[in-house]
Amino acid sequence: MLKQCEEAIEKQFGFHIVCAVVSADEVKDSLAHAPKWWDEKPEDKHNALFIIAPKTAEEIMKEIGEAKPEYEKVAAHGRIIFWTAPLATFGRTRYSKVVGTSAYQFITIRNSRTTKKLVELSDLY
Repeated sequence: MLKQCEEAIEKQFGFHIVCAVVSADEVKDSLAHAPKWWDEKPEDKHNALFIIAPKTAEEIMKEIGEAKPEYEKVAAHGRIIFWTAPLATFGRTRYSKVVGTSAYQFITIRNSRTTKKLVELSDLY
């Protein structure tokens, strides 16, 4: 299935994208183990970083580097890294700069609302 998705994207857009499939059960399990601070304060930014195989959450966290505890909170469960940062200091976080790292090609980022909506939609099928 992954190969078919990658081939379809490449055929349509002319470039290769690595795809990943994360089951609804896997996302539900990770959300059940999300830290209490994740998605707690509406004024903060809350993201879920979905890890694309063959990388693991631990490998990606190591590549990005230590979180800056004065500006952000980071924890992982399964193939999801949970990340929270106040909007006022978002630009000072280590994880806000993930786009410029080699780890970026192995993640896709969704905010907490989208992550929870994906789980909600999966319950419809």
